[in-house]
Amino acid sequence: MTGDRIGSAPQWENYSLEQAIKWYDQWGGYQGVIVIDAGYHPRLGIDASGGIEKKILLPENARNIIFNIAKEDHDGGFRAILIDQNGYQHSLGDIILKSGDKRQICYDISTLAGSRITLQAYAFGAGTDNSGCDSDAGKCCFEYIGIDSIEIKSSEDIFPIQEVNDAINPPDYLENNIKIIYASDILKNISYKNHVNYDNCVIKGDIDLEDNVIDSPLYITNSIFEGDINFKRTKFNNNISFYGSHFLNDVHFEESVFSRTATFTYVYFYGFAFFKNSQFNNDSYFNYADFSMDAYFSMCKFSGYASFLRSQFLGDSNFDDTEFQKYADFKESNFVGLADYSRAIFIVDADFIGSHFSDNLIFNESKFYTLKLNSISLDSDSELSLTDSGITRYDYSNILVDWNDIRDHLSYDEVVYLSLIRNFKDLGVFDDAYNCYYQYRRESQSIKPWKDLTKYVDILSGLSCGYGVRPSYPLAWSCSLVLFFGLLFWSQKSLQKSICPFMPRDVNNKISSSNKNERSSESISISEAIYFSTLIFFHTHPPAHWYPSGKWKFVVVIEDIAGWLFLAIFVVVLVNRIITW
Repeated sequence: MTGDRIGSAPQWENYSLEQAIKWYDQWGGYQGVIVIDAGYHPRLGIDASGGIEKKILLPENARNIIFNIAKEDHDGGFRAILIDQNGYQHSLGDIILKSGDKRQICYDISTLAGSRITLQAYAFGAGTDNSGCDSDAGKCCFEYIGIDSIEIKSSEDIFPIQEVNDAINPPDYLENNIKIIYASDILKNISYKNHVNYDNCVIKGDIDLEDNVIDSPLYITNSIFEGDINFKRTKFNNNISFYGSHFLNDVHFEESVFSRTATFTYVYFYGFAFFKNSQFNNDSYFNYADFSMDAYFSMCKFSGYASFLRSQFLGDSNFDDTEFQKYADFKESNFVGLADYSRAIFIVDADFIGSHFSDNLIFNESKFYTLKLNSISLDSDSELSLTDSGITRYDYSNILVDWNDIRDHLSYDEVVYLSLIRNFKDLGVFDDAYNCYYQYRRESQSIKPWKDLTKYVDILSGLSCGYGVRPSYPLAWSCSLVLFFGLLFWSQKSLQKSICPFMPRDVNNKISSSNKNERSSESISISEAIYFSTLIFFHTHPPAHWYPSGKWKFVVVIEDIAGWLFLAIFVVVLVNRIITW
């Protein structure tokens, strides 16, 4: 199967997506292979994942999709995703290939049979083999993945699928070379203080290490934990890594201490994830983690770099009362349930750039230096709450956000609105400051009772000048009134113009009797009426021989007063904008 190139290429000089994704006649032991490059190198600012995409109609009896993939040198990651007709992403899972691997990976797609889907296959930087590379380039060194073929099967006797917790099956689960490890063996190794290192395994049985101290490194990667996991009040004195693993049941890490680096990158939590009141004394990585149920990180303390980059929170995510002492990275993550950061403390930056929120996002009473909410997206019924947060209490706090992204989602709080207005002005984003102020005045007006006279003042202010920040409003009113009075004068034939303004008159300024039979005036045309209205509105004298008849002279006075009023409003609002700028 061939498809369109998608994703991004590593940011090498003169290196494009076309160069990162190529067709090879021979590669990795296969003939005719699409080879895809990727890389992840934080020090160089590289985070690239290339891929291919194809829109297909699945047969009604489709059951399995099979990928034949290969790796030549080093190691790297492969990811498969299906996007249904509603735009929902079904992650089929990730797999790490070692040097020289040739794999045939099968996934169950029977739930999508008969539908139109978009198939995406990516390579991603996930390797650990950095031989011949920079010392810290293990995830950005020869990360190429080769795709030989992609097949869709419908026969029931091909690649029978074992159900795993009603979820999309994890990668490697069905591979013939998978290793079976019993939890008792892991517990024995830990008790003997041995270095625990397992990869591509199924862990059978429960792991219960509550109130324990683990001094040796603990690496169980790309594996599946079938039993219950209990690390309550456990102290990890060395590095731990569950990279690419799948926990099929609830996991318990409450009140645990992670003294060294903790890696949960690409981990799938199919049950509840409990990390409440834990301490991460070094860097912690939850990049690309998938939390299928609620995730509890309440009252945690992250002393090092905390990364939740591109993670999926399908349940509620609880980070209330949590402290982040260094950079907290939640970029491009997806929050389906409630995202609660109430009373959280961010000593440095809290980065949520590009994240999506399907439910409410709460920062009540939180403290932060810079809260980055640029390019976030919120569902129509989602709310952003910043009540008593750092932006309302500390001059050094600021929020980087596009007003249009949060305009319809900010829960009303007068102090929050005024603080955001100041925040936008301090950042020099004056249009956002004006728009925020306008929204604040509208919200304030809407909650006032009708018996409150200030409500009527607000309505008048909003209609006439957009609460003092919309100079286009008085300008639009002026044009409308000019047109209105012009059409009124013309339709009522209330304006006359003298045909001969110098026609002889008597001592009482009346036309002399010798000229009474001659026509002395006529009605003006519609264009002349609008011209007359414009001159009156902008306080310019009309031609002397144009005059209103009867009581219409009082209407002319009213238009003249309205002109002075709206001109004054326009000047005041415009000067206010210029001074602020």
